[in-house]
Amino acid sequence: MHIGIVIPTFNERENLPILLERLLSSLTPIFETSIVIVDDNSPDGTGEIAERYASQHSGITVVHRAKPMGLGSAILTGLRKLREIKVKVTVQMDADLSHRPEDIPQLIEGIKEGHNVAVGSRYIEGGRIVGWGFWRKAVSRTANFLAHLVLGIKIRDVTTGFKAYDETAVNILLNSHIESSGFSFQVESLYILSKKGLRICEKPITFVNRERGYSKLGLRDFIKFLTSILSLRARGVS
Repeated sequence: MHIGIVIPTFNERENLPILLERLLSSLTPIFETSIVIVDDNSPDGTGEIAERYASQHSGITVVHRAKPMGLGSAILTGLRKLREIKVKVTVQMDADLSHRPEDIPQLIEGIKEGHNVAVGSRYIEGGRIVGWGFWRKAVSRTANFLAHLVLGIKIRDVTTGFKAYDETAVNILLNSHIESSGFSFQVESLYILSKKGLRICEKPITFVNRERGYSKLGLRDFIKFLTSILSLRARGVS
């Protein structure tokens, strides 16, 4: 099976080489793998590091964008690039080592079982979080609760950034009017796919808090998240 992996990056020079080495060692012996890194002009040189790996591995492609344009926009850019390559399954994951490459095969298995989307879930049996304090866990739980309450999404972990899509799901996302460019993209994308009637499953993952660099998620992102789910409830899905 030919799989694709989308990795959005911004200031991840310490984490990206470790992630790429783990992906190459754990996945390429099992799957034909194409990796697309979408870098938003990281001032720390992440884009240059990504290019170095791309020059050494034909399965790695780097998309350079002129400025930060948001997580959701970066993911859609990567999905579009991998659709051109014609992969069968596309995985989106973060570059900060919070998503383990070792968990990707079970997401792929979710697609093989007949689902259109496999969600890497921290909040089902077998899922867990390593390294978060009380406050971070409370914010995540609150965001998920509000998404369930306002949008009626049944998925336990709607804010996860670790997912696998089949070709049908990718085509729907790329042909939908998605307004979220940041963190709230995670919820909007799942909301659209569930409203379109796609089959979605959750697979347990171990989420590991970043050890290097800093989180890009702040209070402003949470406020945008609240605004986004209210907007989604009002306009629905066309």
